[in-house]
Amino acid sequence: MCNSKQGNTINIPGHLIDNIAIKKFIGYLPEDSPLYENMKTRDYLRFFAFIHDIRRDEADRRIDTLLKQLNLEESNKRLGTFSKGMKRKVAIARSLINDPQILIYDEPASGLDPQTAHYIIGFIRTMKDRGKTIIFSGHNLAQVEDICDRVLIMKGGNVAAYGTIAELKEQYGTTAYSITYESGGSTQILTIRDMDEMNRAVREIVNDGGSITDVSVEESNLEEIFLELVGIGDQ
Repeated sequence: MCNSKQGNTINIPGHLIDNIAIKKFIGYLPEDSPLYENMKTRDYLRFFAFIHDIRRDEADRRIDTLLKQLNLEESNKRLGTFSKGMKRKVAIARSLINDPQILIYDEPASGLDPQTAHYIIGFIRTMKDRGKTIIFSGHNLAQVEDICDRVLIMKGGNVAAYGTIAELKEQYGTTAYSITYESGGSTQILTIRDMDEMNRAVREIVNDGGSITDVSVEESNLEEIFLELVGIGDQ
């Protein structure tokens, strides 16, 4: 994004957002992504390859690769007979047929069974590792935390927080240290929220004849930070 006298403009790569040329750089997956259910998988993907002006031989090569990567078995069945998870995989393949640099994914694993959701999130992580830029919108914050380098939290249409996971945890999260120790024949647990206090507590326990058996650290996760910023039941 760059500033100009006319306001903010967005360039993808080098093209303004209103230039149709940017479509070849983007793969888009909306939350609700209906398919042409009377088509078969390969025909459906060939159709979108044609829209992107991809040669037939190159399209077939890409389709073969995507079917393998997404664990999609080629079938003579029509898309309308597929499970929700299989349809989502086909929609993801469609978003990648033009080999885009930027992927815009909205709730890509929403409503799927845990096994399929896990597979799709893992696949998206693989795309990130291959250098794709992923704009990921989701309410499953464990998935957001797993995939995203930077996170934008919205409240009432306004930005509530923005930064890396580490920055958000440092600014808005909390850290708790739990010390488990033996003293007087019984097991005790002491929870402290400051590192200096924890070190003092450990020294005192040892000086009093106690024995430390475990020290653990618990940090706020992204969901806890989100609820702290947005509020429970508040949008």
